[in-house]
Amino acid sequence: MQNDNIGHKAAQLCLFGFEGTALSDTLRRQVDLGVAGFILFKRNIESPAQVAKLVFALKAYAQRPLIVAVDQEGGRVARLRMPPMTHLPPMRSLGKAVDTQLLQQAGALVGFELSALGIDWNLAPVLDIDTNPDNVAIGDRCFHEQAHVVAPLGLAFARGLESQGVASCAKHFPGQGDAPQDTHFFLPSILHDEAFLRSRELIPFAAYARTGLAAIMPAHVRYPALDNAWPASLSPTILTQLLRKEMAFEGLIVADDMGMGAIVSHWPMEKAAVQAIAAGSNLLLLCNSPQQRLQAMDGLSKAIAEGTLSAELLQHTHEKHRQFCERFVKEAASRYSTLDSAEHRALREAFWNHWNACPQSQYPQPLQADPTTP
Repeated sequence: MQNDNIGHKAAQLCLFGFEGTALSDTLRRQVDLGVAGFILFKRNIESPAQVAKLVFALKAYAQRPLIVAVDQEGGRVARLRMPPMTHLPPMRSLGKAVDTQLLQQAGALVGFELSALGIDWNLAPVLDIDTNPDNVAIGDRCFHEQAHVVAPLGLAFARGLESQGVASCAKHFPGQGDAPQDTHFFLPSILHDEAFLRSRELIPFAAYARTGLAAIMPAHVRYPALDNAWPASLSPTILTQLLRKEMAFEGLIVADDMGMGAIVSHWPMEKAAVQAIAAGSNLLLLCNSPQQRLQAMDGLSKAIAEGTLSAELLQHTHEKHRQFCERFVKEAASRYSTLDSAEHRALREAFWNHWNACPQSQYPQPLQADPTTP
């Protein structure tokens, strides 16, 4: 019984990706194990109606708060693109208008649509600065090349999402715009000094941290000026000292996919998972590999049993989960019929009318593929 309890505590620290488009025995076992929730990818999506049915089935089976998340940024990183969902332009295109009302309308439209499918959490917006033309992993996902413009635009999009009861997530803290390599494959370093990072990269995240918005995702990137030993996602200096204490962020911290090359090429999953939680993350994304999920669970379970992850830390994390779920996590309910309703059409028309009135309203098709697709 004690081992089962430890396994449950470990699972509560994880958000899993999965295969398939319907509730399966594997998903039931993971829910029974105690997993905090699931993240949807293209492989899980056939149509909006099917997604609504899948999410309903997951939540109905769980009979407890179960987080369902997705990446629905707009542009090339948008899992749900088919009607009646709205496929937004890239944030770089929307950001050219420098119009917070437009971005809040965009966020509210996305939030309404995700809420209609039962989805609780949109892993957006990207608050990185669009400064490195060679950074293909980020690029047109950014709002702007100036930090003081990114901050109000990103916050407007996040507020729009949360106005519809869908959590936002600012990424990738403390700023990945200048990363010279893609973290899906490499562990990059950003070599700016601390004063420079504070004068540019940190500005949008500091603004987000002050507003009471939902969540922040740290980057799998080294910032030697802030921490010589660990990337941000594994750094207690960056997550606990800087983000929690100095910047006074009260929301949820969720580590980016722990299966990325930036992590697994340098640390065993068992060690990395424990380090991420010990550093200050409250949830881990484990998106793709069943083996990596088992390894992470083994590492977390051992650390909990041995006290490496203390009862105090686990209680703090549990409280962050509880607060998040109370604000955003929906019960199983059928809201799919609200798509294409009069309210939905009004939100969509208001956004497109506003966008078409902007001088920068051309909608260039992104040239690159979605870098976040597994």
